[in-house]
Parts: sequence; structure tokens; C-alpha cells
Amino acid sequence: MKKLFSFILALCASYAAFAEGSDFQKGIRIAYEPGFAIDKNYWNYPSQGFSIEFMGAQRISNSKFFVEFGFGTKFTNFKDKALILVESNNVLFEEKLQERTKYFGLYVPLNLAYEIKLDDNFSIKPYTGFFVRSNIITRCKLKEFARDEDNDWEHINTESINLLGNDELGSNKWKLFNIGWQIGASLKYKECSFGVAYKLDINEVSKNIRLNNFAFQFGIGI
Repeated sequence: MKKLFSFILALCASYAAFAEGSDFQKGIRIAYEPGFAIDKNYWNYPSQGFSIEFMGAQRISNSKFFVEFGFGTKFTNFKDKALILVESNNVLFEEKLQERTKYFGLYVPLNLAYEIKLDDNFSIKPYTGFFVRSNIITRCKLKEFARDEDNDWEHINTESINLLGNDELGSNKWKLFNIGWQIGASLKYKECSFGVAYKLDINEVSKNIRLNNFAFQFGIGI
């Protein structure tokens, strides 16, 4: 335990010394992230969310290339609705389903960026890379509605389902980890930046489903 504690202290000290260099940048990015959960067998589930990233960037030698790394948090809401036909006593009747899934995850990005200096204050930095995401919370609330005697929709049932690692869902359960790819660019003015990025899962989060989204970013320091 003492050796582990000493190692952590040494790692923190070396990181602090590393971060003091003039070729090291650090900062935070906040992003609005609209997107979809892509289901190749059915339809796409629209989503709205946001993310917060704590990032560092180290220049490679004296070049214009940077390695970006850090960690982030992601909050997303998926919403969907559908009309279905249900059979009861050899009679078909219509039901409406409303589905809302709340998602929270942590991820670690690793990018290669290229800095294009426009003048002393402005620069453009395109980048691409990969991320590993840990899915922490994925809970779906499913509401069912049926027609009443006046032909209006009446709420008949609500079910809350944990999608993450739920063996009862079989291959439809959500995985604990995902790997993804991202590409983007930012325009930096002094210590502030504005950017846009696109992110896509490489492996499926559950059977036939991948997450993808755009990110409209505001950054400070990076």
C-alpha cells in the first residue's frame, strides 16, 4: 500500500511538472450534444444531451501536432414514441408507447490535433481520435396508452427498466464499456475556443444499436 501511495504521489508530481511546460495546454470543454441511437433493424432514437471534458494537450517536439487526452462526463436523454397493434380476444386495438431513456457515462478521449496559427490571437485546431466510454446509468421509462370510450388516449401502464447489464434483456442489454471514434475542429481566440465535433461508437452498445452525436463545444484554456 505504501508503495502504491508513493507511486501515486510521484505520478502526480511528474504530471504537475509536465503541465508547467510551455508546450502543455490544459482546459475544459462544455458541449451541447444532439444525436441518435442508431438501430439498424428499426429506426433511430433521437437524443439531447451535454458533456463536460477536462483536457490536456502536449505538443509533439517542436511541431504543430498535439496529443490531447483527458476525461469527460456525458448526460443524455433518448425519447421515442410509436403506435402498435395489440391483439386481445381475437380483436386488434391500437396502443401508443412513449419511451424515455436517461443515460450517464464517463469517457476517456485520446486525440491527435494539428494547430494552424492565424495570428497571435487566433488559431484553428482540427483533431481526430478515439475514446473509451464507461456506461454508468441507463434507465428506460416506458409508458403505455390505450383508447378510452371517448377515443382519447388513456395512460394504462408505466414500466421502468434498467438496460445496463440486465441479463433478463438477453442480447438487448447495454454493455458496460464502448469504444468510439471522433473528429472535430475548434477555433481558438486567446483562451476561449468554439468547436464542433462528430462522435460515433465503433462497437454496439447493445444488439444492433450504436450511439452517435454531434458536439457543439465551448472551451476555456484549450
